[in-house]
Amino acid sequence: MSSAYFNKLKSELENDLKSLTVKTSEPLDRLTTATALIAKTLRELKGYVLENNFPDQASEIAFFKAIKPGFYALQIYEIGRFNLLIHQPVGTDETELNYLQEEVRQITRFFQQNAFHYHYYRFKITELDHIYFTRNQECHFQSFPEIPLLEPDYSTEMDYLFAKFMAWERLLDDLDHRIALLSKSALPAVSGSAQLHHDLKWTGDGINLVEVAYGIWLTGQLNHGTAGISEIISWLEANLQVKIGRAYRRWTAISGRKRISTTRYIDQMREAVQLRHQEENSLIKKTKEI
Repeated sequence: MSSAYFNKLKSELENDLKSLTVKTSEPLDRLTTATALIAKTLRELKGYVLENNFPDQASEIAFFKAIKPGFYALQIYEIGRFNLLIHQPVGTDETELNYLQEEVRQITRFFQQNAFHYHYYRFKITELDHIYFTRNQECHFQSFPEIPLLEPDYSTEMDYLFAKFMAWERLLDDLDHRIALLSKSALPAVSGSAQLHHDLKWTGDGINLVEVAYGIWLTGQLNHGTAGISEIISWLEANLQVKIGRAYRRWTAISGRKRISTTRYIDQMREAVQLRHQEENSLIKKTKEI
């Protein structure tokens, strides 16, 4: 088994797919050509693996945990991208924004429905690798009908799901980028006294602002609860001159905390407000005593 072979095969395929962006902009033409290129590479990859034995279990795990899913993620991404484009409604920027935000919610729900395995993927946990990423293991995944029938010699329990995680994360990047562009174009011009404070910027940790953003979103404080998390993040970035990044990935970092509270910054805010309240009450009490 040669990692150089896998890297070369992946690099060549990715370069071919990038060239399609220049050659064609028609969604169906791109999908047809892309899936043909990917299918050819997947056949070559499968043939190579079946003809060569893994030297040890660690190599087998590495292949089915990262290498094979990385190839299949390209196929899942292209199909997802195509479906995203052909179902996009014709209309105003607001119409497109609503559509994109609903797509984000659907992908987010997929991650939530597979929360345990998604966290296993995101945080590179290894304890169950010998079950999840070696062949001929007893399948524990019957509750997920979308998982295709496994090929005992070329599949493991989790490699396809990891490929979906990779593909959907990439689609989320595309969605967040487009939502950010639409959200910024819809921002009202700053005028009057607001311009005097344009130099205000967020200088705290970005992860703290993510906690605030999710708090605003989950409690429905903006636009009667209709504003999406990506839209809120874009608004905060534009007005506080800060780069937060992709919302769900930052949220995963928060929800994966083990040693500290998942709401560490919000807890600090609450404590600071309560302390201020206590100090004011104490001052009022002393004033009355005087």
